[in-house]
Amino acid sequence: MFLQTIQTENFIPLIILLGIVIVFSTLIYVFKINIKAAFSIQILLGIIIGPWFNQFIASHDMERVVQVLYVIGFVLLMFLSGYDCNYEVIKRKEEVPIVRTVVKMFLLMYLLSFGSSLFFMDYFNNKITGIILMTLVFATTFAGVVIPLVHTMGIAEHCTGKIISTFATIAELASILGLSAFMIVMRGAEGQAWLLIVILIILGLLLINRKYNWVRKVDEAMPGNHFSLKVTLFILLVVVLLSDLSGGEYILGAFLLGMVLKLLRPSDDVILTIENIGYGVFFPMFFVLLGTRIDIVYFVKHQEIWLLTIILTLLIILVKIPAIMLLKWFNVRTIFSVMMIISCTIIVTYAVEHIGLSLHIFDETFAEALKVASIITCIIPPLLFEWLMPRKDDIKHKHIHKGIDCNA
Repeated sequence: MFLQTIQTENFIPLIILLGIVIVFSTLIYVFKINIKAAFSIQILLGIIIGPWFNQFIASHDMERVVQVLYVIGFVLLMFLSGYDCNYEVIKRKEEVPIVRTVVKMFLLMYLLSFGSSLFFMDYFNNKITGIILMTLVFATTFAGVVIPLVHTMGIAEHCTGKIISTFATIAELASILGLSAFMIVMRGAEGQAWLLIVILIILGLLLINRKYNWVRKVDEAMPGNHFSLKVTLFILLVVVLLSDLSGGEYILGAFLLGMVLKLLRPSDDVILTIENIGYGVFFPMFFVLLGTRIDIVYFVKHQEIWLLTIILTLLIILVKIPAIMLLKWFNVRTIFSVMMIISCTIIVTYAVEHIGLSLHIFDETFAEALKVASIITCIIPPLLFEWLMPRKDDIKHKHIHKGIDCNA
């Protein structure tokens, strides 16, 4: 009777997803497969099981449970993406002007993104809003997977790693801010934009607390109570909720909080705990769920969207061509690798696809092609990056004879 009251059948989606992740990890171990970009394969697994999984979840009325798992993974991923922001690149003076170079790349990429969006004007019912949304899609990078992959490959402290991480942070933050502003404007009186001020006040108070750090003092006074972890998760949930209620994107609050928290230098145990929860449980499930959102049956049946998908995928990659500015310091192979990884995008694309359909900016065919194109950029480019990009011990600077070395 008690088990019926708490509805344990809601555990089924969690059991299925965790089971898939466990089997995947076991196979990697058994066959000794060395894949750093494991998220690419997890997304692919989601695509494969998508038709069955979505039908099963819908027939048992479990969509809400799946959505909760998706949002938790999403929020934690964006929080850690913001936390991975490297402020040291602003302070340090290195042979390669990282910030200045990245900003130039970013501005050129935005111009190319705007130009690329004009090619699809015939697909937009509202051309202005369509161009704005597609510009954000082409110009973004999925920092949530790019930055962790850079760390996993051991190049985070090298010039290339710093350039990739800095570019990914700026590109994703700009797109999230742009998308949030767009949503606030479109919702108008329905939204509560003033809540963004509340978020800024909360973040400001956290920065003020940096001087007094009362949270750490409570932690030291009450060892084993994990007070810092509780406060961090509480504030994270609050700013995410306020971001959503403001009319913008809820991921904005998580990303900004991560950036601010990095300045506060919290206890390593707090971040390590969140990382363990995220990478161990929620992130793998999140990537599988991302894959299940692709309607592969619809894609296969409608051959007219195949060409559109290929064009969208190529343009998402080609607008990153400003990376050739790095030829001054790096060889062609390294630059191609950089282009591949900063082409990885999916979060803003999924949001744009949802907005475009709900506001009737474009039709389902274009939306499906956009989703599939973004999925492809999260599968093929990361694997190419892992294959082509030199590892930490193998990185050779193009102008090493000049004594240029960006290692920390």
